[in-house]
Amino acid sequence: MRNSFVFYGSWWEAIKNLPRDVQGDVLTAIIEYGLTGETTGQLKPIAKAMLAMAKTQIDVNNQRFENGKKGGRPNQVETKEKPKGNQTGTKVEPNVNDNVNDNNPPISPPKGGQDLNPDEDTLSEREAELNAREQELLKREAALKAKEGTKLPDISFVSDDFKDIFETWLKYKQEKRESYKSKKSLQACYKKLLTLSGNDPDTARNVVEQSMANNWSGLFGLTGNNHGTANRSNYTSKQEANAYALERLQQHKLDLEAGLADQVERPF
Repeated sequence: MRNSFVFYGSWWEAIKNLPRDVQGDVLTAIIEYGLTGETTGQLKPIAKAMLAMAKTQIDVNNQRFENGKKGGRPNQVETKEKPKGNQTGTKVEPNVNDNVNDNNPPISPPKGGQDLNPDEDTLSEREAELNAREQELLKREAALKAKEGTKLPDISFVSDDFKDIFETWLKYKQEKRESYKSKKSLQACYKKLLTLSGNDPDTARNVVEQSMANNWSGLFGLTGNNHGTANRSNYTSKQEANAYALERLQQHKLDLEAGLADQVERPF
């Protein structure tokens, strides 16, 4: 393991705007590779891309370091042939010494935001791709939540003759953003529908349609002669309307005490 390696300022420029937790992953990966030449663990996509940006330069610098430890570049093979004739020119010999930094200056990454190298371009493309995938996942999650919100509760305990009627009532409750908080309260509502309808599907449908037509939150016995088509406007006097409302409130109170209705339900 090496004791040090070169970390360039342009790397930090590319890293500093990342989230703190991502910065930690990237810096750990670069430092680990710079000192040991390898990475441990599974790198996340952004950390992997940033390491790819720095890896080539780290490998070049480490190779120069190893060459310097061995005495620099190999010396040229000296020729045993003597020069023929008179030499009028002067041949300049290359300066070969152990100073690897003088012979092979490091290739500095570009400074500033111009002339980005291919690795940084690739990183930007990958970041855009990751952002697009994240947005797609968020859309799918929202769609699943919306789908779950419209899913009706289990009503396997409901008789086949009443299933469509009871489903109609539950969908109406969903549209009002109301729901039964437990299976027990749901079963109590079904039991109440059977009681109000006398176990007759047609009457049960009229009971449900009456509550829906009057925008009620609960189920109540049929009123008037039209079985579900009447509402408070059919009353001939204010006194009759008040009497009807009082009757419904009293019945609702009894239903609550008997566990046949939720607290959220109201007759009006």
